[in-house]
Amino acid sequence: MLKPIPIVILTTVVLLGMTCRGGEDSSQPVETVSEDTGKQRIQDFWSLNREANRLRLAGDYETAAETFRRCLEINAEHEDSLYYLGASLEGLGDYSEAASAYRRMIALNPRSNRATSQLAHILATPAPGAAQNLAEAQELLASSIELNREHSGPYLRLGELFLDAGRPEEALGAFETAASFGSAEGIFLTGYAQLLLGRTATAKELFQKVLEAEEHERKLAARGGKQEGDTGANAPLSPLQFAALRSRLFLGSIEEQAPGPWDDHAKRASLAPDGGRASWTDFDLDGDMDAVVVGPGPVRLYRNEPGRFVDIASAAGVEAGTGFWDSCWGDYDSDGDPDLYLVASGHSGQGSNSLFENRGDGLFRESASASASSLSSARSTARAAFADFDGDGRPELIEAGSADEKFGALRLFRYQGEGWEDLSTEWGLEAPGTLVDFALADYDSDGFLDVYAALWNKPPVLYRNEGEGRFKNVTEAAGLSGFREQGFSAAFFDFDRDGAPDLIHTRHAPFAQVATFLEEPSVPATESAPHLFRNVGNGQFEQVSLEGDFAALARPQGTMQVTPADVDGDGWPDLVFANGGLGGDRVEPSVFLRNREGRGFESLGHSALANSQGASVVDADGDGQAEIYLGGNPVFRDSPFAGGLLLHRRTGGEQ
Repeated sequence: MLKPIPIVILTTVVLLGMTCRGGEDSSQPVETVSEDTGKQRIQDFWSLNREANRLRLAGDYETAAETFRRCLEINAEHEDSLYYLGASLEGLGDYSEAASAYRRMIALNPRSNRATSQLAHILATPAPGAAQNLAEAQELLASSIELNREHSGPYLRLGELFLDAGRPEEALGAFETAASFGSAEGIFLTGYAQLLLGRTATAKELFQKVLEAEEHERKLAARGGKQEGDTGANAPLSPLQFAALRSRLFLGSIEEQAPGPWDDHAKRASLAPDGGRASWTDFDLDGDMDAVVVGPGPVRLYRNEPGRFVDIASAAGVEAGTGFWDSCWGDYDSDGDPDLYLVASGHSGQGSNSLFENRGDGLFRESASASASSLSSARSTARAAFADFDGDGRPELIEAGSADEKFGALRLFRYQGEGWEDLSTEWGLEAPGTLVDFALADYDSDGFLDVYAALWNKPPVLYRNEGEGRFKNVTEAAGLSGFREQGFSAAFFDFDRDGAPDLIHTRHAPFAQVATFLEEPSVPATESAPHLFRNVGNGQFEQVSLEGDFAALARPQGTMQVTPADVDGDGWPDLVFANGGLGGDRVEPSVFLRNREGRGFESLGHSALANSQGASVVDADGDGQAEIYLGGNPVFRDSPFAGGLLLHRRTGGEQ
C-alpha cells in the first residue's frame, strides 16, 4: 500500500509553482525540514530571486550575482537562478565563472538548450579575460542544433564562431542554413560573409533582400499589423531592424565614391596589406623611423629606406614565430640601441613574450636574460612598455594582462644584468581581474611616472608613484572613481597645454549604437562616449562635459586604441580612435579629431570601414607631415577590410 504524501511536501510544491527536472526550463522545489521552516525558506528564496532579477535588469551585475548565489544556497538546483547567475557574471566579465554556472545547468538538465547555447557563446567569446575554446564551443553548438533543428539561432552562433576564427567560407554555410529558416539576420550575415570573400555583387543582392523584408514589415505596420520589434520608441532594435541598418551601412560603403581627406600609402610604401599593430623607432639610428608590425603571420621588421620599407626580420635575426599581438621598443640594457619586446597573447588566452637585444650592427638576438627568468613564462599580456619608474636612468618593463596564479594583472619587471626581477607586489602594483591597458605620466609633477590602470568591466585604478619603489592607490582622492567600463584603451595627454597631463578613457560601444549613429549622427550617444578628465592640479581631475565645443567626442565608437598625437602639425595633440572589435562581426570607420587649441575637438576625417585594432602616428617619409598607421584584426586579413593602412592626409583635403 502506498504511503500518503506528507502535507508539507504538497504545500511546498504548490507554493513554489515549479515542475520536476527534465524539461527545458524546469526547476526544482526547495527542500524543507518542517512546514514552518519550509514556508520561510520558500519566501526567502523568492524574495531573493525577485531582488536578484531586479538588480540584474538595473545593470548592478555584481550585487545581482551575489544575490543569485544566495538563492542557490537555498536551492542549488534552481535552473533560472543558475542561468541568470551566469548572465550576471558575463556582465561582469567573469567568463570562467559564468561558464561554470552554465555547466552546472547542463549537468542538471542535459537537454537545456539555453544553457548549451550560452556556454558555447562564452567559450567562443573573444573578450578580455575570456578563455576561448572554439573546438568545445563548436561541439556544444552541434548539440544545440540536435536539440532544436528547426531554429536559426544555433546556426547563427556557429557562423559567428567561424567568423571569429577567420573562416568566412565555413561561416557562409552556417549563415545560409539560418537564412533558409527565413531569418533576416541569417540573410544579412550570408551577405556579410560573401562580402568578406570578395563577392560584392552577391552581397549587394542579399542586403537588398533584407531591406525589402524591412519595407514589407513597415507596410504591414501601416495597415495595422504589429511590426517586428514594435515595443515602443526606446525599444532595442529587432533582429530585422538591426540587419536592415547594417545592410544600409554596407550598401552605402560599397557605393561611396568620395575619397575623403585621407589616402592610403601602404602599398606605395611597400607595407604588407594585412598588418596588425605597429610600433615605431629608429632602430638602426640612421635618422629614419623604422617599424615592427605584428599579426597573424610572421613578425615583420621594416627598415625605412628611401621611398619604401624593406622587411629585414629574417636577415636581422627576428624570427620569433607567428601570432604576436603587440610590441614595444626600449633600451633595456642601456647600450644606446632600442631593443624589441614582442607581446604574444593579446586579450584572450596565454602566450610567451619574446625579448630581442639590438646588437647595434643591424642584427638582433633573443635575450638570454629573458629566457632564464619569469619573463619567459606563459601568461596573458595585452600591453607592454619600457619606462623609468624609479628615476635611475634605466627603464623597467611594465605589462598589462589577466591575473592568474603566478602573475597579477599589472606587472613590473626590472633588469638585473643577469635576469629580470618581478617587483609588482613589492612596489604595490597588485591589480585584480583583467587589465586591458595602462597610461603613464607624471600627473602630479613630482618627478616620478605614475600609472593609470584600465581594467575590463571594473573600476580603474590610479597608482601614484611615491618614489623609492612605492606606489599608492589614489583613485578616489584624484576624482577618478565611480565608474566602470567595457573599454580597451586609456591615455594621458595634455590637451589644453597647461603643463598638467589630462586623461582619456575610452568605451567600446555596442555595434548597434555605432551603426545607428553612422546612419543618423545628429543624436550623439554620450552614454557610450569616452570619459575625458581635465587635470586641475593638486592631484585632482574633473570630468569634462561632452557638450558644446567637446560634442565631437560624444559619439559611440568601438574603440580598440586611442592615440593622442599632433596629426595636423599645429602643435596641439589631436586624437586618433582606432575602431573595431576582437571578433569578426563588425567593421566601422576609425575617427580622427582635431584639437581646437584646447577649447574642444572637431572632425579631422575618418577612415573607410575596417576593423582596426591599434593606431600609431608617425612621420614615415620624413616630409614633416604625420601619417596614421591603422593595424587590423587578423581575422580580416584576406578580406576587403584588412588592416595595415598608412593614411596620409591630403593638404586642403575634404574635412
